[in-house]
Amino acid sequence: MAHKKWGKSNGTVLDVFQGRAGRANAAIFEVLARESPQTIKQLLKRITTYEGLEETYYASLTKRLRNLTDTGLIEEMKPNPKGAPTCYKLCVKAILANGSRDNVLVEGSIGELLQATFPDGIILEVVGKKGILRINLAEYEIKKTTDQNQNGGKQL
Repeated sequence: MAHKKWGKSNGTVLDVFQGRAGRANAAIFEVLARESPQTIKQLLKRITTYEGLEETYYASLTKRLRNLTDTGLIEEMKPNPKGAPTCYKLCVKAILANGSRDNVLVEGSIGELLQATFPDGIILEVVGKKGILRINLAEYEIKKTTDQNQNGGKQL
């Protein structure tokens, strides 16, 4: 039996961003990351400003939204009053590399904040009533940014 050699990963490209629909899916994520929730009409208006997506049809966008909802990457929010439009927002499962592999967006809710600590100095652990968020962010990096902001330095 042959053994696979494990090496440094070059990253993973999500299937949702592959092929013809990938560009539309990426635009949907970007729009929803900037402002959520959005109706289909609001999404369509913003997405058609993207290069190559100017001719996007309402039906095509509906199909993309249904697919992303089925995969659990966005959430469909049903309206309370009759006649109100359905809205969409990103789900916690939606982890997106925005432009480079270093920028990651995670949207969700861990509920009311209970505690935020650095258990081992290099991982920020934020504990909420509904979950825990761990971020590879050292304590000195936060202090450096805070000191720069207090001294009139640029924000990160």
